[in-house]
Amino acid sequence: MSYLICGKDSVDLALACEKIKEVLKVEKMMLGGGAVLNWSFLQAGLVDEVSQVIAPAADGSTTTQTLFMAKPGITKDQPILFKPLSVEIMEDDAVWIRWQVGEKVDFDFDNDPTYKEVMGMIEAHK
Repeated sequence: MSYLICGKDSVDLALACEKIKEVLKVEKMMLGGGAVLNWSFLQAGLVDEVSQVIAPAADGSTTTQTLFMAKPGITKDQPILFKPLSVEIMEDDAVWIRWQVGEKVDFDFDNDPTYKEVMGMIEAHK
């Protein structure tokens, strides 16, 4: 059994990627984690593309999992811009979008009235 030690008090994601490449000879990696892991890699600048399949259905549940989620103490909540690389309508009517990950942008969510209003509606329906 092999282990990669990547950080003393917390996981150093950049170091983990370096070691995976060096030790395991991995040139390309797919990240299929949960929302916090996905966001952590994005915030660390370690994702160059996002592949997203959108099903032709809706779920209004407030407990539905998200694709990205910041977690206090682990990641920051700095928005990141995406640019579409391709869009494909699949046989089952799902839509597959490939996004190029762009740069982080400064946006003050705490002082945006529209954001506050939407978050208030979400909280009211929990």
